[in-house]
Amino acid sequence: MPLKNLWIRPLIPLCISMGFGIILGNIFAFDFKLSLGIFIIIFFISIILKKIIIGILPIIIFFLLGYILIFFSLSPFLPKNHISKYSNKDKYLIKGQVSSYTKTSEKRKKIILSRLSIGKNKLQIIPVTGSIILTIYGDSNKIKYGDKIQLKSKIKSIYNFENPGRFNYKKYMNHKNIYARAWAKAGNVTILNHKKSSSFFMEPFIFMENYRENFSNYIFKIIKNKNISQVLCALITGKKNGINKDLRNNFAKTGTSHILAISGLHLSIVASFFFYFFNRILCFSNFFLIRGWTKKIAGILTLFPIFFYAFLSGFSPSTRRAFIMILIFMFSFIIEKEDDPLNSLAAAGIAIFLLESEAVFSISFQLSFVAVFFIILGFSFIKKLSFFKKRNFKTKILLFVFISLFAILGTNPIVMYYFNMVSFAGIFTNLIIIPLIGFLVVPLGIFAFFIFPFFINISSLLLKSASIILEYCILFINYISQLSFVWTRTVTPDMLEIICYYMFFAGVFFILNNKKKKGLICIFSALIIFSLNGIFWIQRRFFNKNLYVTILDVGQGSSALIEMPLGKRILIDGGGFSSISSFDTGESIVAPFLWRKKIMTLDSIILSHPEADHMNGLIYILQNFNVLGFIKNCDKKQSSSYIELMEIIAQKNIKLCCRKKPLP
Repeated sequence: MPLKNLWIRPLIPLCISMGFGIILGNIFAFDFKLSLGIFIIIFFISIILKKIIIGILPIIIFFLLGYILIFFSLSPFLPKNHISKYSNKDKYLIKGQVSSYTKTSEKRKKIILSRLSIGKNKLQIIPVTGSIILTIYGDSNKIKYGDKIQLKSKIKSIYNFENPGRFNYKKYMNHKNIYARAWAKAGNVTILNHKKSSSFFMEPFIFMENYRENFSNYIFKIIKNKNISQVLCALITGKKNGINKDLRNNFAKTGTSHILAISGLHLSIVASFFFYFFNRILCFSNFFLIRGWTKKIAGILTLFPIFFYAFLSGFSPSTRRAFIMILIFMFSFIIEKEDDPLNSLAAAGIAIFLLESEAVFSISFQLSFVAVFFIILGFSFIKKLSFFKKRNFKTKILLFVFISLFAILGTNPIVMYYFNMVSFAGIFTNLIIIPLIGFLVVPLGIFAFFIFPFFINISSLLLKSASIILEYCILFINYISQLSFVWTRTVTPDMLEIICYYMFFAGVFFILNNKKKKGLICIFSALIIFSLNGIFWIQRRFFNKNLYVTILDVGQGSSALIEMPLGKRILIDGGGFSSISSFDTGESIVAPFLWRKKIMTLDSIILSHPEADHMNGLIYILQNFNVLGFIKNCDKKQSSSYIELMEIIAQKNIKLCCRKKPLP
C-alpha cells in the first residue's frame, strides 16, 4: 500500500479528527457559543480561501461533531425527577425493572434497574428517570432479566477513589446513564412482575436474555466441569462474568484472553458458514446464476443470521463493532466497490462514534481497532513478497503467525497501560488455541446455540464434543501460564512513551515503503525522546533528595506510600474490604498507583495491624511486586486473608520482622 494513498481515503482523517474531538471534549469543558462561533468563522474563511481551507473543512466539522457528541454524553440534561437528585441518607421504597446484569457470583449479584419509581412509602411513590446499580447479597437466582422488583434501600451517588491517575468510575457509569447505587439482601427484594414488560421495546431484549439464560443453564446442566462450562458459555453467549478469576488471568498470561470476548472471530465464522451455505443454495437457480447475483444475494441473506447471533449473544461493544465491520464489507461487496480495509475500519469507527461517542475510551475498542489497523498495514507490506503469493499450507501457517505478530505489536502498549503485563507466548499459544477454539469449539457451540430450542439432543451432543476439545485447551493454557518466562509484569507507560512506541513503528513503516528519510527521522526522534524520558524517571527515583508521603484513598481503611531520598520505597498498609466484597483495593487502587510511579520493587511493607481494612489489599501487592521486607506487630489472625498473606511471605522468602509492641 503506497503511503501517499493512505490519506486520500476520505474516511480515515474524518474518523481520526472525530476521535480527537471526543477525547478533547472529555478533557476540556464544552462551550456551545464558543464552538458555534469558531465553526461560523471557519466556514466563512473557507468560502473566501477555498483552495486553502476547503480541504480541511470536513475534518474541522467532524472534530466539532465529536466534541459536541461527548458533551451531551458527559453533561446530559437531568430533569428534576432524576434519580441522582435522591442520593442522600434517607431510605426509599424503590421499584424498577431489571435491564442488565453486570457481575454475578455465589455471594452477590449486581444488576441495573431502570424504569424506576421511588418514594418514602407506597403512597408517595413517583416515577423517576435514570438508572441505578443494585447489589443484592445472598441467593438471588429467582430474579431474572425483565423482572419488576421492589426493595427498600438508601440511594447513594457513584463513588470515586480520589487518587492520582485513578480510574474515573463515576464518569464511566455516567456514560451508561447510571448515576446512583443501592444495596439489599435477597430476602428483602420482592418480585412484582416476573419477566413482564409494559414496553414493547423491551420485549425483544427479554426474549434475548431468556434465550441466553436458558442456553447457559443447559450448558451448566450437561457439562459438570465448572471451568469448561463457564468458558464455553462465554464463547457462545458472551457471558464472561462467571469465569474463574485465576483461569481468566491464565488466558491473559498466555495472550489468548481476546478469544473469550465475542467479536470479529466469532461473527466471521458465522458469516463464512452462512455465506457458503446460501451461495451453494442459490447456485441451483439459473435466474441468479445468469445475472451473476448469487454472491450478492448470499451476502445480503448472510446479514440476517449474523445479526440474530450478535443480538442473542448480548450485542456487547466488541460484537457491535465486529457486526458494523462485516456490514460495511458486505455493503461494499454488494455494490461492487473495491473493499478498502482501512476505509472500512474508519467507517466502522465513525458509525460507532455516532452511536456511542464514549466508545473511544473503551479498552476493547482501542485493542480491537489498533490490532486491526496494524494487521492491515502489516499485510499491505508482506503481501508484496513473492513467498506469500504461493497458496500452500506453509504459507497459511506463516500468515497466521504474522496476524498474531502484527496484532501483538500494535496492542502491547495498550495492554501494558491497562493491565500492566506482557505475554511472550502470544504467537505460539494463538497458533494452537485459535484453530482449536475458533474453528472447532466455537462452530460446534454456535450451531448448538441455533438449534437448541428445536433439537436438544443434537445440541447436547455438539456441546459435549466442544467441551472435550475445550478441556484440552484449558489444560494447555494452565500449563503454559505457569512457566516463569511466559509473561511478566510491567510498569504503566506514560503517554509520551506510548507515542514514542508508535512513532518508532511509523518510522519502520516509512522505511518499508521507501520513505527512508522520514522513517529515520521518526525512529531517531522516538529513541531520543524515549531516552530523555527514561533519564527523567531515573533521576526522579534514585537521585531525588526529597521525602514524599502519599496517603491513598482506599475507603474505610488506610494505605500510604513513603518515597524516601535516593530511591527507597515503603508501603504502609494496603486498605481492603471484608471477604464478602469482590473489590480488591490492592489490585484496583494500590498496585495501579505504584505502577504509574514506575515502582516494581518495594523495600519494605509495613502492616500496622491485621484487620481486613488494612491487610487485605496487601495480598495482591505481595503476589505481584518484588518485596524485600515485611514488618508487622505480633498480632495474629485466624482469618483466611491473614493465613494467605503469611503463606505468600514464606513462599517468596520475604524477610519478616515482627515488633513485640503493636505499631501505633
